[in-house]
This record gives sequence, C-alpha cells and structure tokens, in this order.
Amino acid sequence: MAILLLAAGCGTPTPLLFAELSKEDKNQTEFPVGMTVNYTCRPGYVEQPQMSPTITCLENQTWSEAQEFCKLLQCPPPPNIDKAKHNSQHLDVFPAGIVVNYSCDPGYSLLGEESIICTDSGNWSLPLPQCAGGCGAPPNLSFAELTKESKTKLEFAVGDTVRYSCRPGHLRRPGMPQTLTCLQNHTWSEALEFCKRKQCKYPESPKNGRVVVLTDLLFGSSVNHTCDEGYRMVGQSHRRCEVLGRDVAWTGLPPICQSK
Repeated sequence: MAILLLAAGCGTPTPLLFAELSKEDKNQTEFPVGMTVNYTCRPGYVEQPQMSPTITCLENQTWSEAQEFCKLLQCPPPPNIDKAKHNSQHLDVFPAGIVVNYSCDPGYSLLGEESIICTDSGNWSLPLPQCAGGCGAPPNLSFAELTKESKTKLEFAVGDTVRYSCRPGHLRRPGMPQTLTCLQNHTWSEALEFCKRKQCKYPESPKNGRVVVLTDLLFGSSVNHTCDEGYRMVGQSHRRCEVLGRDVAWTGLPPICQSK
C-alpha cells in the first residue's frame, strides 16, 4: 500500500497591518521550508531603510518574525501661516491622509482652500492658504498726514482705524473726525476733507496800484499786483499765500508803483 507523503511547509504568510504580500507571492498556494515571501508597504506607510521586507518559512514550519520594515508615513508639523491658526495643535503625529484646517485671525480673510492634507509623499498639499490683511497703506491726503502712532503701523486689519492731523497751512473742520477705517471689502473708508485751507489776510494794495485776486485768499492761492497808468512796478508782481510759522501769509513784500 503506497503512503502519500505531504511536503513539509508553512501555512498562509503572516498578515501584517503595515504591509501586504507582493503580487507574485499573493498567487502562491504552497510555501515549503526555506521559501521567502516579499511584502510591499501599504498605503500610508514607507519602507524602513536597511530592513528586508521579507519573512521565511522555517524548519519548524512557522514563519520567521516579521520586522516592522514599513513605518507609518507622516508629515512634519503643519506649517504656521501668518495671522492664522490651525485645528491640530493638540496632535503630535500627522499620518498620511490627515486633514488640517486653518482659520484667520479676526480682521483677516482666508485666500485659497482652508484645508491641507498630508500626502503619501510625506508632504503637505499645496498651495498653502493665506490670510490677507485687511487694507493696504492708508491713502496719502493733500490736506492731512498720518499721526506718528499711525505711521508706525505696517498692517491694517478690518476694523482698524488710523488718525490724521492737518498739514501746515490747514485748519481742522469742527465736528469732523480725522480718521479712516479699514472696511470689510479691504478698502479704506472715504476720506472726507476734515481739514480746510487757512486763509491769508486780504493783501494790501500798492499806492498808485491795485491787487488782482486770481482765485481766492486761501493757502496755496496767488494774487497779482498792477500799477496805475503812468507808474511802473518795482518788486514782484506775483505773491502766494504760504505757510509762515504756524500760520499763513503772503510771500515777499508788496511791490512799489513809481512814477515813470
């Protein structure tokens, strides 16, 4: 009577959380002693350098111990974004597939997607979101300039207010605030003319001549002087209302009209 001898070997290779059998070894049905099978890392895991991704069927018909030749793929801590915070400050590990959400500080708006994801390459998805500042530099006004405190500010969130002071030659209009505010649409509120031009005194007319007011007597305006017929002008005919100390006055001296 013939005796059927079964070949010594191992059963199905050990299932691993971090790796799966290679395509070639998945099709194997018999695993004799001495046979080695190969694994590939599962998604979200990466090979450990200098560690062989294999196990071997031993003489005792058991599989050799599977070393942890695939480690969990993870990203570095999420990048910090200016004027923003993310929702994963409590985490120490960031495996592939984890999603991190950002939110901007009050007064700033999110540009781009609010979330990033740790990819299978161990890097965070791009592009990173950004938080846009409320407004750009405050407008330059002909009649007023920023106060020292407001000049030192570099960023302006929605809701921020800057203050102006009247330039030389100008006077504050009563009851009008000297401020601008950064609005929700990231533009500055309308700059009302809260400083008015100071006015020079009516210029004296030269003897035997007269003054010609070209526009008005306000700061920056000009007047001309003319002499009566039979007289000639000595000095400048043109004068301008300019800053003098803390007030305004006409430049130079009035001309003289001399008899020809």
